[in-house]
Formats: sequence, structure tokens, C-alpha cells
Amino acid sequence: SFLREYVQAPQAMRDALAHGDYAPLQSLSHNLKSGAAYIGAMPLATLAGSLEQELRAGRIDRVPVLAPDLIVALDSVLSGLARIDAVQAPAGPRRAGGGVF
Repeated sequence: SFLREYVQAPQAMRDALAHGDYAPLQSLSHNLKSGAAYIGAMPLATLAGSLEQELRAGRIDRVPVLAPDLIVALDSVLSGLARIDAVQAPAGPRRAGGGVF
């Protein structure tokens, strides 16, 4: 479910950075902090928490430094989860001879 929930987040974060619209970053980082901790991705949770804290404190000068690291970390976690998901996905229907329809 983490993969489904956050698959669009890296691009949304890139868009927010490009437009200087940090409200979506605060919301995403807040949600991502707990979601990442829940799945055990503690470095990602820490990065998300740092970005959220800076935004809450109004230190937007730190956003261009922290957000790209968060995006890279999130992309990495999502990529790993996608590989796991692909391995666990059920195989398609099989013919009697063993081939796929």
C-alpha cells in the first residue's frame, strides 16, 4: 500500500519545488514521515521529518537543500518496493503445455 500511496509523490515534490509551492511538500513530508517509519524505512522517515520541521519553522531556505535528498531517498524506496511487488505478483494464466496465454 505504501507503493500505491506514494508512487506519484516524487514528481509532485519536484513540481512543488519547481513552482516554489511548499504547501504540498509540508503535507507530503508529514505523511511520508509516519508511512516510512511504519515500513521500517527509517532514513526516509528521518529525511521527511527534517523537511517537515524546517517548513513548519518557516525556514524555507533549507527546502532546496533537503527536498532533493528526500526525493532521491523516496525514489529508492519505491524502486525497491516495486521490485518486491513484481516478484510477489501472481503469474498469469498458464496453458497445459506451460506457456502463458
